[in-house]
Amino acid sequence: MNIGKALRHLCAIKDISQADICEATKISSAHMSQISTGKIANPTIESMYKICKVLDISLDDFMKLANRYDN
Repeated sequence: MNIGKALRHLCAIKDISQADICEATKISSAHMSQISTGKIANPTIESMYKICKVLDISLDDFMKLANRYDN
């Protein structure tokens, strides 16, 4: 599973920047960058829920997408 790759993919296809997500979720840009690059491989459910809400995707569907990517 690769949460970072799934996050970058969804941001690209939905034309949403990481800065947009940070602003909407109040997650710091440093923390978001670490999630996106895989330095934080397992972010909290709370963070993921907030990110998924901005991306307009269910947490379940996001995790299914992340599972398609190899680490």
